Amino acid sequence: MIFADGKGGKMEQVEKWCRVHKKACLVTGIMGLLLAPFLWPVFLAVIVQSLTIGLPIAAGICCYKYLNEKKENTNENEQKCHHAETKESAPGEVCEHAELSGSVPKSPDETRTEPVNTKEEPELISQETLLWYEKEGKERLAAIRKKAGYEKKTELAVNKDGICTVPEKNGYHRIGFFKGYAGRPRETLVKLLKNDGYTVRSSGTYLWISWK
Repeated sequence: MIFADGKGGKMEQVEKWCRVHKKACLVTGIMGLLLAPFLWPVFLAVIVQSLTIGLPIAAGICCYKYLNEKKENTNENEQKCHHAETKESAPGEVCEHAELSGSVPKSPDETRTEPVNTKEEPELISQETLLWYEKEGKERLAAIRKKAGYEKKTELAVNKDGICTVPEKNGYHRIGFFKGYAGRPRETLVKLLKNDGYTVRSSGTYLWISWK
């Protein structure tokens, strides 16, 4: 009964207040309906303006925090790497990699390689020169000799690059070229040419070849 009486009293007060302020409520409602179309754009503009200003600020704060954290992590990694590079082993301490690999640095005397046997190199070069002469040099010399015969020449000079020249009144002129001649040992070539009946003599960097 007490709760019922209390509730009834409050309802009576509300009804009494509504009767007293009935006109004011009607006027306020009518004004709200009339002004609503004009006030909504204002409210929307305020919301949009708040978002326009607030979002860039919030994004800037987030970027600043992210970059700051990244910079701190980078500095920590650099410090760790620098510390690892500059760290020196204590006296008598053996590096872990050396213990695992079991290898000991060798002195220059221990790492010195054995001298290469060069006795076979001249023989190898001579064999290459022989093959070159048999496959190409002999045939090429025969062609140049034939060409020199047309000019009634019985000798020619070969320089270190394999260029063949014959003498004439005003000097020398080129008559041919020995491909692959450069770098061949002269002694071996002299022997091969003499075996084929040529007369050979050396004059400076030139090799003179003559025939009858």
